[in-house]
Amino acid sequence: MTTLDIQLPLHIRTVAESVVIKDASGIRLSYIYFEDEPGRRLQMRRVTHAQAIVIAQATVRALTDLIEAGGAAASTGGSGTSIGGG
Repeated sequence: MTTLDIQLPLHIRTVAESVVIKDASGIRLSYIYFEDEPGRRLQMRRVTHAQAIVIAQATVRALTDLIEAGGAAASTGGSGTSIGGG
């Protein structure tokens, strides 16, 4: 099993048409792309911004729980998430 060097806390940010999950050192762990215009969203097969936030929050919770349980190597400067825009 590969160990992950993820530093807590994890942060969720909205950047352009994506929601980004970063660790405390600024490493981007995930991008969730969204589109709020219904026609474009259907064409591009993307979720809404609200759905992208929910996906990111669930991902952050799962990663944080895994790291705190010792499932991945991590530097824990704290735990939890920080949610904000651009």
